Amino acid sequence: MILSFEDDASETIDDIVDFIESINTEGSGRAWLVTFLQHLHSYAKPNVTYALCQNKIFAEEGLSCINYKGWVVAFKIEDDEMRVHHIVRGNILA
Repeated sequence: MILSFEDDASETIDDIVDFIESINTEGSGRAWLVTFLQHLHSYAKPNVTYALCQNKIFAEEGLSCINYKGWVVAFKIEDDEMRVHHIVRGNILA
């Protein structure tokens, strides 16, 4: 299954990686990214329907949500693609 990202989600990933890299040792941001992508791939399964997000705005967009270490990942699976639309800190969602 293909894992793809909307521009907003892609920019957020870049920002997270840069931040982790700035406060830790060199390569730590990339290590986080590898683990994050592995986590997402574990949900990228064809013919699986996930519940809609609890967040009203994401749910209205028809998005499902998973959590990863305090981050909420809003995505949609269609055909053979898991498309990530938003990545947001869970503590700032209403």
